[in-house]
Amino acid sequence: LVGQPAPEIELETADGDKFKLSDLKGKIVVLDFWASWCGPCMQTMPEVDKILADFPADQVELIAVNLEEPAERAKSALERLKLHTKIVLDIDGVAAQRYEATSIPQTVIIDRDGKVLNVFVGGGQAFLNNFREALNKAVNGLTDIQ
Repeated sequence: LVGQPAPEIELETADGDKFKLSDLKGKIVVLDFWASWCGPCMQTMPEVDKILADFPADQVELIAVNLEEPAERAKSALERLKLHTKIVLDIDGVAAQRYEATSIPQTVIIDRDGKVLNVFVGGGQAFLNNFREALNKAVNGLTDIQ
């Protein structure tokens, strides 16, 4: 996936709105694939959210891609974590297939032109450090593909 155009996804948000990835062209997009039953996801999401708070909101958008759970379960999981991230629902798993998300958490950084810059699988401090560095490079246009 890295270096390739980001696969298009069109999903419903947890609030019932329509979401289309290509509508965010011009922004750095972070897709965070997760589920409420995934312990590492629940530990990593607040940390990803904190990192994103250090970047301009008009340049970087975080999209929490929930895997195959009802909207209410996804929303209540993020409410428990006190996160206000946009949740999109991958009810049938098609978005996960397009992004080869066979293990979660999986975090994908997409550049302003819609190209996949980074794919991270898992959590922990090493991931958070690498994610922050990769996001910083993406925002500053220093996009060496990894």
